[in-house]
Parts: sequence; C-alpha cells; structure tokens
Amino acid sequence: MEADTRNATSRADLPEIPVFELTKSNFEKCLPYLLVSIKEADLIALDLEMSGLGPTYGLRAKDTETRYTAFRDSASTRGILSLGIATFKLKSTSDEKKRVKYNCQVFNILTYPSRPFTMEPDAMKFLLNHGFDFNKLTKDGVLYYPGRVDKDCPLRKIFDAILSESKPVALHNGFLDLCFLYHQLFADLPEKLEDFLASIADLFPEESSLIDSKYLAEYVTRMHGSYLEYVFRKCQRDNVSDKCQSRAYISISFSAYRTDLMNELATSIERTNCELPLDFPNHPIPGNLKEHLCERYTNHGFCGSRDRGCAKLHDVDFALDLEILAAQKNRTRRKRRYDHIIPAKLKEQNGAKESDGESSCSSTFTATSTVTVAEITKSKPRIAVHGSHRAGVDAFMTGFAALFQNRMHLLRYQKCNPKWTSQLPLSGKQFPLVIRKSVNAVVSGEHMVAFFSIELLRKKKRPAAEKFDDQLPKE
Repeated sequence: MEADTRNATSRADLPEIPVFELTKSNFEKCLPYLLVSIKEADLIALDLEMSGLGPTYGLRAKDTETRYTAFRDSASTRGILSLGIATFKLKSTSDEKKRVKYNCQVFNILTYPSRPFTMEPDAMKFLLNHGFDFNKLTKDGVLYYPGRVDKDCPLRKIFDAILSESKPVALHNGFLDLCFLYHQLFADLPEKLEDFLASIADLFPEESSLIDSKYLAEYVTRMHGSYLEYVFRKCQRDNVSDKCQSRAYISISFSAYRTDLMNELATSIERTNCELPLDFPNHPIPGNLKEHLCERYTNHGFCGSRDRGCAKLHDVDFALDLEILAAQKNRTRRKRRYDHIIPAKLKEQNGAKESDGESSCSSTFTATSTVTVAEITKSKPRIAVHGSHRAGVDAFMTGFAALFQNRMHLLRYQKCNPKWTSQLPLSGKQFPLVIRKSVNAVVSGEHMVAFFSIELLRKKKRPAAEKFDDQLPKE
C-alpha cells in the first residue's frame, strides 16, 4: 500500500505543507493508509489541540511534582479536539551532497470525546482565531472514549500502532501532551510523577525514544527562542542557507497519494503556505525593524496585549531578521578590531581564502534603511495556518525541527542522537525532566494489562523487522 512517489518533489525550502484531514466521514476508508504510513516511518511527530490547559499557576508551579498534579487534573477534565500526526520515512543520505532525504505524510484527525469535558473560553478563542471549525468538529469529529473503556476506540488503535512499531516519536514541549495521550488513550494517570515517568519509559524505550524539539532548541542548539513557530522557521531558513553553502541539510518530499484513495483524499487535503521571505536569503531587511517589533512576542511567541490593540508587529520572520541584524553588527565590530590589530598583508591572504570558499547564494544580510516595514509586510509570505488542521501542521513543524537539529548525526548514522532523547524541557527550570524508571516507581495494574498487549505486538513485529531490515541506500 505504498504511496505513488513519481510526482513527488523533494525540497529544502518547504513552500507549502499538504495536510490530509481525517473525519468521521472518511476515517474508516483512510485509516489503513495512515497505519501503513506509521509502519513505514522512521520518525513520527505528534501534536494535540486540547479543550484547555488548566490554571496557569499550576502549569508554571516551581515544584515539578505540583506541576505534574496540575497536568494530571487538566488531562482528566479536558479533551483532545485534534490529533496531528506527521510521518517521516528516511529515503537516502548523500555524503557528497550533504543531503538527508525524507518522505513525509501529514494527517490531522478531528476528535470528539464521548464523555463530558471542560472547554476553556481562552482555548476556544485561540482555536477560533486560528480558523478551527467547531461546527465541523461536533458534526464530523471522530468519537473516542478516554482510557480503555471501549476496545474499538479508533484513536487508541492509532496510538497502539505507534507504540507497537517502536519508532522514535517527536513532540514539542511534550510533558503536557504526554499526560493527555496517556490518560485519554492508554490508562488513568498515576498520582505520583515518578510512577508516570516509569509508565512513559515503558511506552517509549530506547529504540523508540522521545525527541523533544523544544528541548533541542533550548539545551542543544541554544536558539534565542523556543516556541514552535520560531524553532520551525529558524530551522527552515537555516536549512536553505546550509544547502546554499554546501553544508548538511534536510530534503523533504510529500508523496502523491494512492490512486484508489485519490477521490477520498482530493477533497480532504488542505495546503498551508509557509514560503520564506521573497528573495531569501538575500531579502531586504528594514533598518528600523527593532522599534516596530513586539518584544514579548519575539521572545515568547505570544502577546497578552495583542487582542487589546498592541500596535507592534507579531511576526516570527521579522524576529529572525532582527537576529540577523544583531549578528551583522557583531561581525562589523569584530572586523574593526581585526583591522586594527592584524597586518594588512595577512588580512589580504585571509580575505582571499574566505572568498575562495564562498557560496554563490550566500547572503550578506544587509539591512536596507530605504525599505520600510510597511512595504515589506504588503508582500511578505506568512505561515498561513488556517482551517481545522493546525495540529497536523504543528506535528510537521515539530518533526522537521527535530530532524534538522539532528542533521549531522543523521548524515553519519541515519538516526537521531540518542544522547538528546527522553528529555523534556520544563519552563522556568534549569534542567530538563528525564524520562526513566526509578527504583521506587510503581506502575498500575491497568497500565500492566494495557502494556502487555503492546509488548505482544512488539514481539510479533520484531523478528520481521530484523529479517527484512534492508540497508539504507546511499546516493
């Protein structure tokens, strides 16, 4: 049941993201295709849209145990309204081209809890602002039963498939997502954090470890920001620049769907535009950009005054452009010191060496004071996340960001760096939360029963995977 890849194109700049939406109307027919995509994937990225997150004071509690208690309460009283899944299959690597090539499929499942749940006004407002269709959700959402009450729950069938395939799973700021996934689709959450971590360690062992793109951004690549849109956009821009300068990069192709599913899929695919700024990486940058940017949005990805008329710009591309200007100033400052200290003859030799290795599409990133912010915003592309497929787009962003930040390890070893797995970022904390079993941890009987069925599926698939594990092609 492989997808037809004859018309697929592989890109580094990712101008658009095609998302296939699953609803009650097409779910049964298209579920086999999703399950095959999960089976063939080398990385699976997940994202959730929830009906609320719970009280802010609990979610940001200093004590990690208290924070988990708040997460536990949120996961047991709120619901999952949308589940995004992006599957990435490693097709080839090329040492000569410094390319790691993936095939990707993106799915968004509209989901509707069968039990009463809390719908927070702020969450509803956020979803409505991003084009979420609540009428469509109530009419055509895929009904699911939290926990393991109903053996035929379609969402649990998908989650069990992800667990049983033992593939690495990518999340962004995944602590709360894991609480929701566990409680809604596996078993009741334990009361203690150490018991929860032990349970998650069962579900995601070393061979199918968790990769958190926010953790990578904060602790590994040390990005200035770590909210998802920022991390994805920076990875997307750096990916194009790395390709131009003959450095390691990620290439993504979105396959055409099977012919026998085309009629069903044609009306269910929405494409999200995420083109980079025109002429990137040689695009003009306004010289007065700093005074127009909202500092809170630039640093955190949200602005509490935005709905109350904040006149500043809330734009991740401009935030990244501002970083370019700051880096440019630092380079100019260093060059002045260099010019003052180094003899002219040595400078000429070093300058010749630098120009010899310069790529034809490298950029000087020069700020253009004659171009205004208003002129740029008229035509500059934005990440236009619209419709009810936001979770699917976010899942793709998460997976791509995780792969890009692992690109050197992927090029050498065809897998993500195991040193950077099973660690979750904690807001306001210096150290991440490590997923592992402690000596005193106790898992529930409900967990043991549910996990036993996952282990049986893993044992059935393990010999087949070892027998037919072909070597990854090298270009």
